[in-house]
Amino acid sequence: MLKDKLAKPVSGVHGEALRQLLIKNRQRHSALPINNQAQHLQSLMHWQTSRLKHTHADLFASERYQQAAHYFVDDLYLSPNAIQRDRDLERVFPTLVKLLPDETLETVAKAVELNILSAELDQQLADKLFQLNLNHGQEDLNQEITEEKYIQAYQACNAGELRTHQLNLIKQIGHDLDHLVRIPLISWTLKLIRKPAHKKGLGNLHDFLERGFSTFKALGGANEFMNIISFREGQIITNLNSGQQSPFSIDLHIDRES
Repeated sequence: MLKDKLAKPVSGVHGEALRQLLIKNRQRHSALPINNQAQHLQSLMHWQTSRLKHTHADLFASERYQQAAHYFVDDLYLSPNAIQRDRDLERVFPTLVKLLPDETLETVAKAVELNILSAELDQQLADKLFQLNLNHGQEDLNQEITEEKYIQAYQACNAGELRTHQLNLIKQIGHDLDHLVRIPLISWTLKLIRKPAHKKGLGNLHDFLERGFSTFKALGGANEFMNIISFREGQIITNLNSGQQSPFSIDLHIDRES
């Protein structure tokens, strides 16, 4: 029987917080929906990805910001390797707690919390969309998610505070990474363990971490990028919660001054 890497509490506030979050994440994976609702969740995630790429089209087209924009959407949100990455993180948890400084463990814990919260919010929203279709006699999974349906389901969730917390976590993680990439030892360590990580079957997790560090290092400062994302998404959350018409129509020209 394999030893449970998360069985024992650890010293350190952020290390223990990370352990508890990983346990919660494991439980979430074991309760993932199947069949119709799972497919509806995937449809929602792809719709939201398209919406993000439309809202931030200028960032995806920017020579400076496109790598960071793709990392947030393709690696953090829509990654097809997320479940394996989470399992890998469990495997290396005891080593992380021994080797990483507390401030780095805090950032990892925030990333896991964001992963869990985003998944829970998406599942709640997907369930509402699924129910909307059922109420209209539309069980067909190919039924398009329209902006009108999305808004209706979003408002039915009544999760405005959690959405704001989700956005705050994204901003905090971005600023934390901006600080961590300035520590030479971390980047050097990631390069050093690249081959051993792949040999031990942890290549997916390692590449994810290394891409994140190289992405934020290349930015040369993440404040403007994070402020743009935070301002735009914050306006959309406010618009959706207040029932404003065309909630995704926002002014893209004032945010760089925020």
